Amino acid sequence: MIEYGVAGYNLGYTSAPLDLLGLYVSFGLAGIFAYPTALILDKYKENGSNKPLSNKWLIWIVLFIIFITIGAVLAAFTGAAAIPSHLAAPP
Repeated sequence: MIEYGVAGYNLGYTSAPLDLLGLYVSFGLAGIFAYPTALILDKYKENGSNKPLSNKWLIWIVLFIIFITIGAVLAAFTGAAAIPSHLAAPP
């Protein structure tokens, strides 16, 4: 997904290339961090949730949440900017 965003940015096929680059990079990084986050949370659930997570595991989870939030905000921004023009003149 990150490679697709970089290729689209380099080709300049959009009116907001930096927004779409950020969108694809943030969702790509969220995808990379999603698997370790799922493993951490599964292991935490199996071992019982009475012990706090270590700081190194919390960093993975927080990074996942940050990247998924940035991607969601950029997706909403990009979608909101594209809707009026598509309603005025369908492609």
